[in-house]
This record gives sequence, structure tokens and C-alpha cells, in this order.
Amino acid sequence: MRLFRGLGAVSAAAVALGVVALGSPAQADNILPFTITNVRTGPSPIVAGGGVATEFVITVTNPNNSELFGVIGGIPDSGLTFVSATAAGGKANCEPFPQIAPGAFVCQGTDKAPPTDPQMVMPQIRFEANESVVVTASFVADAWVPTSTQKFCSVAVPSRSEPSQVCGISAGTPQPSIITAPPTEATATVDVQALADLQLTATGASQTDPGKVAKLSFTLKDFGPSNTSAYKISFTLPDGVTLVSQVPAEWKCTQTGQKVECFWDPPVSAEAAEPLRSFPALMVDVKTPNPALKADYGITATATSSTTDPTPADATATGPIPMTPVDLAVSKSAGSPVFVGDEATWTVSVSNVGTIDDLGKVTVTDTLPAGAVFKSATGAAWTCAAEGQKVTCTDDDPVFAVGTSEEIVVVSRMTQRGLASNKVSVATTAYEKNLDNNSASKSVSVQRSEQTAAGLPSSPRRILSGKTDEGQKLTTRVRCTPVKASVAGDVSFCKVTRGKGVVRVQVFGSTKMRVKVVQRAKGTKALKPFVQRKTYLVKP
Repeated sequence: MRLFRGLGAVSAAAVALGVVALGSPAQADNILPFTITNVRTGPSPIVAGGGVATEFVITVTNPNNSELFGVIGGIPDSGLTFVSATAAGGKANCEPFPQIAPGAFVCQGTDKAPPTDPQMVMPQIRFEANESVVVTASFVADAWVPTSTQKFCSVAVPSRSEPSQVCGISAGTPQPSIITAPPTEATATVDVQALADLQLTATGASQTDPGKVAKLSFTLKDFGPSNTSAYKISFTLPDGVTLVSQVPAEWKCTQTGQKVECFWDPPVSAEAAEPLRSFPALMVDVKTPNPALKADYGITATATSSTTDPTPADATATGPIPMTPVDLAVSKSAGSPVFVGDEATWTVSVSNVGTIDDLGKVTVTDTLPAGAVFKSATGAAWTCAAEGQKVTCTDDDPVFAVGTSEEIVVVSRMTQRGLASNKVSVATTAYEKNLDNNSASKSVSVQRSEQTAAGLPSSPRRILSGKTDEGQKLTTRVRCTPVKASVAGDVSFCKVTRGKGVVRVQVFGSTKMRVKVVQRAKGTKALKPFVQRKTYLVKP
């Protein structure tokens, strides 16, 4: 079947490409074919669907010393769409010619056949001897074209030539009796680049309790000029997060470990005539871990396709999953004062004052003051150990229920006096936002103990002077003074004797004596100094 059948009395290809020439067949034997060049002068690459055209310059020359008639045509690859073609100097009129192939065009002249050749039925380009005709043709790349190299074949066909192929396209069965000179072809190329412009947006979940399902969505749009396919949204689930479900069904998701890939795969009946540029939101349900170990388990997704996206930054979006925090509080109490050498009892109270149970590992750290020696730390469901001044207790109960409190009792022996401050803190491996109530301190006054000894007797005649009840040596001092001045010549005095832990005081003379007795014992780190006094009036 000839390509141009029905356009004239001769074959369609002959009509389209100017099959009538002047002269007899004998003259045709000496006709030289046209020479042709095809050079791309426009940009390369061009973007598929981008609307920017590229240009080709076709130069056809008649190498003969006599005039020659013919036509100029062009056939691009199917991905190029004809925009325009213009012959320099108005030498020809160029028009689309889709009968040959999509995007094809033909340039015809304005000269009709002379009366001597009635078979000439369509306008021909008249080429004077050694004359060149220049045609500039422009094309755009269709949106569906993938990244590729597209060819544009140009052809110059002398009149009365009926080729079997034009630029690789069959033109029907040739008729040798009318062939004058063969057509001449030249090919040029242009690179076409398919580009996408994917935009992915995310809608995060509301605040989610640990262990509950969070709902988030990702919406994909393609603003790119080129058609594309194989759309995919992929993301990696954070550790501890599990995929529950996704909708709609057109998004087919597969999971390998924590990596999830969702492909746009609508049923055949759901395919649109035009490429889809906006997609139904991918709705994702995930289960969050319990305990939550961080504030946000947001999911970052990236959209890709079979086509290059030169601006991929907006093809990535994060849907946050904010977690509900736990809230623990700690307080401390202790009895005060405490004497050096005695034991201090510190009571630590840990409470869950938040809105959710704490399933994390709870640890209490109690730092004993200097001079405190650890004795013990106990609490129901707590395991405690001490290293130096640091006491660490971990909660063995897997659930610290909301609204409950637990106590730890820490006992230490106090070895030095002063104000002793004990600091405690609580921490959990679960996410906790409010840390202001996670520490507390309590100070106790550590004092030296009072010493005791037997009281001074009612008479200074026999005073015990050994040791205090705490074992410190007692020192007894005696001072005697007359109650009133002595009569001239009268002498009154005290005689003090010591031995075997006893002090004896005797008064001699005629006047009463005032006897002052002071007993002292030195203090220690643990004991206060001891002192007791008594004044006696003793007759001789």
C-alpha cells in the first residue's frame, strides 16, 4: 500500500514528494541526486513536555548544471512533535504531513509543471543549477518521551522519483520506468531528558500514648513536565515502631525489616487517560513502642519515580509522631538532728505524677554526704547497691503505675558533725519531658553527744573524780574563799586531798568557807566537752 494513495492520478508517494520532472527518460539518466545536510542548531537536551523547541537546518543543493524540480521533507522519531518549518527566501511552503508519520512535514514549491509535462500535479521547488535551498524546522519533545536520543531524518526527493522507502518508512512499490534520481537523506539527533518534579507532604499524628496506634499520611504530587511512572513512597520505620495498615488499596506496600516501600499500582480500569499528577494520600497506621524512649517517632518518607527529579529536596517529608511523656517525681525526708556515730535514716519517695504508666527502667541515685557510711538501702521491688557515697537502686517492677508511689529507706552512720546534705535523683529510660521534679535533697544536723557523769555530792567531803559515763577523764578543781573577813589572828583554810578517783575537801579554822567545785572532761569528735559546777558553804 502506497503511503499517499488517493492524492492524485499518480502514486501518492509520487504526488507527495514530486514525482514529475522535465525532460525525457533519456535525459533522466544523467540527473545527479540532490546533496543534503541536516544540522541541529537548537538546544540539546530538551525536556520532554517542557515546551522548549529545538531547531534543525536542512540544506539541499542541486549539483546539476541545469534546473531540477523536487520537494524537501522531514520525518522525526515519534517522540518529536512538529512545530514549524520555514524555507529561506520564501522558496517553498512547508506544512505538516502526518500521512507519512506523526510529526512529518513536506516543503513544496510554487512552480507548476509546464504544459509540456501534464503529469506534474503538485507544486514543486524549482532548483536552479547549483542552487541551494535552506529549510529550518523546529520540534518539541512530547511529555511521554523517556530520556533518550531522538532522530530527525530529512529527505530531498527529485521529481518523478518514487522511492520504496523514505527515512526508513515504506513508501510502496517503486515504478522503475519513471525513476530519475534517488532521494537523498540526512539525519541529525537531539537528546531528550524526561524530568519529574515530585512534591511530598506529610501530616503527622497527634500526641500518642506509648503502645498506641498513630495515624499519619503522605500526599504526593507531580509538577514535572514529563510523563512518568513507577511512583514509589518509601520510608524506614523507627526502631520499635511496627506497621499496622495502609490505605488506599492502590498503594501497594511491601516491608523488609523496618523498610517499607509503597508503589502506586491502580487497577487497569482505574488508569486515567492523562498521566496522574495528584495522588490519593497514603494513609499509614503504625503502632508505637512502649515504653517510648524518645519524644518523637516521626517517619521520614521519600517519593521517587522512573523519571529523574532535578529538585529532590521537596520529595522528602517527615510526619511527626509526638509521644506522651511520663512524669516521675522524687522527694526525701530524714529525722534531725542526728548525733555523731549514730545512724541517719533517709526516706526516698518516688511517685508517678504523670498521665500514663511508666514501663521504662526506673533508677534512683542517692548521694550520701561526706562522713556518712552506707549501712543499708531497702524498698519493695527495688534492688540497691552502694559504691562509695553513691547508692543506686533500680525498680524491679516492670510497670510503675500512674498515681502510685514507692519508697526506699537508706541508712547511713554519721561520722562527723555539721550540716549533712543528702541528694537524690530519679531517672527512667522512658521519654520524660518534665525533669524539674526529678531531684531532691535533705539536710540533717549532725551533732556531738552530751557526756554524762555522776552529779556532785551534797558535801565536798568526798567527790568522785574518775571518768564520764562515756569514758572521758574528769578533772576536778576546788577553790575555797572565806564567807566573810576573818578576825585578826584567826586563820581558816581548806585542805584538798586526792586519791583513788576521789577528791576530799576539809575546812579548818573558825570561819565558814565558800567551796567551789568544777569538774571538766574534754570533748571528742563525737562528744561534747563535759562540765559541772557546784558551790558549797562549809563550816570548819
